[in-house]
Amino acid sequence: MAKTTIWIAALVLAAAPRGAFAQLSGNDYRNDRGVAAGTQPEPGLYLAGWYFHYTTDTLKDASGTQVVVSASSSLNGFAPAVTWVTPLKVLGAHIGMFALLPAQTQDFDLAQHLVDRSTGFGLGDLYVQPLVLGWHAPRADAIAAFGVYAPTGRFSPAALNNTGLGMTTLEWSAGTTVYLDEERHWNAATVAYWETHGEKRDTTTTVGRLLTLKGGLGFSPARDSTVIGGAYYAQWKVTADTFDAPVLDAVASASKSRIFAAGPDITVPIVAGGGLLTIVNVRAEWEFGVHNATQGVNVLITATFPIGQEHK
Repeated sequence: MAKTTIWIAALVLAAAPRGAFAQLSGNDYRNDRGVAAGTQPEPGLYLAGWYFHYTTDTLKDASGTQVVVSASSSLNGFAPAVTWVTPLKVLGAHIGMFALLPAQTQDFDLAQHLVDRSTGFGLGDLYVQPLVLGWHAPRADAIAAFGVYAPTGRFSPAALNNTGLGMTTLEWSAGTTVYLDEERHWNAATVAYWETHGEKRDTTTTVGRLLTLKGGLGFSPARDSTVIGGAYYAQWKVTADTFDAPVLDAVASASKSRIFAAGPDITVPIVAGGGLLTIVNVRAEWEFGVHNATQGVNVLITATFPIGQEHK
């Protein structure tokens, strides 16, 4: 996802107060997992449509203080997604796969520089998890996966109409959903993601490694029914961005970015004709405690269609 941090960093750094440095974003969709994040669905094929929106008008410096700049940015995108969980098992886990290809646009307004423009819609970066392992137990589920972001989105160094990040990213993840009561009404989940990046196309710039935690706490009055809860994410830049420019490298290594967010998460299964038609999820998370990054609101709406699945 071509995130707003890059826009504001590119246009604000020259005018920002000393010590302000919005670091480069990774590919990870920070709010794509919430309640029951550590649970793999039952074997079968699932097709989904995503709508994602991120908006920000706030840039935080290394101390978490807001940088005084009149700027705002919003990202809107749509993505088809496919999940396939096979009946095959290894080490007691079902083997699954996942793929997502976004199309997105980003609008940016910097009043003091009289900048008001949009990238226009374009493909984002393809995300593929060729291996997803899922375990199920009476009081807990667990998941482990390997994923790759491919630079399929439009990208050119220093361009203001990029819809991709221009780099290959490898991502490893693992986590669990724990059921807090025997009836499985309450669940708590956390999944950890470790993200590493190659150089951006036609540059020597490399985004630092990122650690992201995602999950939530949810309640369901009955199994396979509506789930209401709260979701969160937390992300830390573990190693500094590198630019092959001594001044920028020194600033980037002095203080790394961090972002926290939380908000409501609701999942509603829609049944029609005695069968499960779709599963709708709505999640909105407000960012806080941000250092060296933009602070905004992340919204994700998904509709997932089980193919050939029966509602239990």
